Amino acid sequence: MFLMILSTIAFGVKLAMEPQNKVHIGASVIGDSYGGTIGLDSRLTQLIYVDIGGFASFNTIEKSITDEDNPKEWVIPRHAIYTMPGWRIPHRYKEDSINWDLFIRMGFGCVFAQDLSIEDMNYIDPAILAGTDLLLRYKDVGLRFNLKEMYFKPYVFEVREEVVFLQPHFTAEVFVQF
Repeated sequence: MFLMILSTIAFGVKLAMEPQNKVHIGASVIGDSYGGTIGLDSRLTQLIYVDIGGFASFNTIEKSITDEDNPKEWVIPRHAIYTMPGWRIPHRYKEDSINWDLFIRMGFGCVFAQDLSIEDMNYIDPAILAGTDLLLRYKDVGLRFNLKEMYFKPYVFEVREEVVFLQPHFTAEVFVQF
């Protein structure tokens, strides 16, 4: 008690960080499907960011199945929603210049896939995602390129078993930071 009375008051000060929320929208390619993507990337700490987004495929798939014994040819991912925390590679920015950021991400999501072997058969499965983002930014606008790998296992009714998929997904987007 005596030490508490004689001790001095301590004040802690932390440097304020701007929020750095980025809304991104762009084009998406996964397998034979192409479409659009949208999301929000937000800073949690100096190096940790989280991206919440999704993509939807717009084209119709009229692919014929060439290998009847390979269920990996039957299922095509079409849409997904995801959450991917990421670590920003630390580096310095230059004032009034084009700046870059590189993120390493890993997260989870939900994949909506289409089965081509049965008419109107769709699957909804959980997925694990990992990938990288490259951002080119000038002031509050920029371009974002993303490559991620999706791991999911739909239960294919035709063969009555789960089939493991590793599917790459590429996006090219524009973003606004606020």
